[in-house]
Amino acid sequence: NILTLRTADDGAAIAEHGEGKDVVIVGASFIGIEVAAHLGPKAKSITIVDIGEVPYERALGKEVGKAIRNVRNAVHRKPHIKRFLSFPCSCWKTISRT
Repeated sequence: NILTLRTADDGAAIAEHGEGKDVVIVGASFIGIEVAAHLGPKAKSITIVDIGEVPYERALGKEVGKAIRNVRNAVHRKPHIKRFLSFPCSCWKTISRT
């Protein structure tokens, strides 16, 4: 299943469909990381795909993203996020709205 998150009903559907499954989340900023945190105890595994090397990199910068990742890993003995896949910007097509 491929689901998008735009409404509260979308969030409920993601929570329901993600339970016990391998989940892939595209985007490692605020919404993507919150979805991962919510699904963490319920999903079989979580993989996050983003163009940055660390969570929140585009919004807060690489150093802050590393610090947040390190704190989160230290707090959670069994991290929910199994993989963080980074793809360089050259792999992504930029879409601009005019």
